[in-house]
Amino acid sequence: MDDTINSFLAGAVSITPACAVLDPWAAFLTGSKFIPPAPSHPFSSPTLPLSLLLVGSALVYMLSSYLILMFHIDDPLNAGPIHYGPSIWGLISLALFATPDNVQQAFGASGAYGLFYGVFILSSLSLSLSLSLSLM
Repeated sequence: MDDTINSFLAGAVSITPACAVLDPWAAFLTGSKFIPPAPSHPFSSPTLPLSLLLVGSALVYMLSSYLILMFHIDDPLNAGPIHYGPSIWGLISLALFATPDNVQQAFGASGAYGLFYGVFILSSLSLSLSLSLSLM
């Protein structure tokens, strides 16, 4: 239950930087959550691999939480994995999936959009990541 609630928070964190410029399919990949199947539910499958349920921010949150435990960092509320990892994933998804039309409508700028649409805004991504890393 704890991982489900934290993955919902991580999804909200990861979609925040990119919400204005992503299409719905990219927003799903960016902010998707981890909802484990209920064991008593008739449609739940015990053979379904966990990796199929973890995409986007849920995957980043689970990996960040594992790294915190592996390095014995004291974070009883998992605040670091909820905020740090998914926020970087949100910035990366912004640089990957931003559409030209959405960027034009949101910011009035042209020529700055994601890698999958032709132009990689590497300078803003590297600046954002460096600022994020320096704040940690």
